[in-house]
Amino acid sequence: MPRPKGSPNKITSKLQDLLDDLIDSLDLNELDNNQRIKMLQVALQSSAISSPRR
Repeated sequence: MPRPKGSPNKITSKLQDLLDDLIDSLDLNELDNNQRIKMLQVALQSSAISSPRR
């Protein structure tokens, strides 16, 4: 049975929570430019995962 329309996907929301915690725990001042770019890529990908398609 599919989940009701508008209810969050449990796996996606758990993944988003894990990524949010990881990003919050990082100190940006300690990262070099390559690490900052990679973090930006991950953040953008995770926001694309959690954003509903229109």
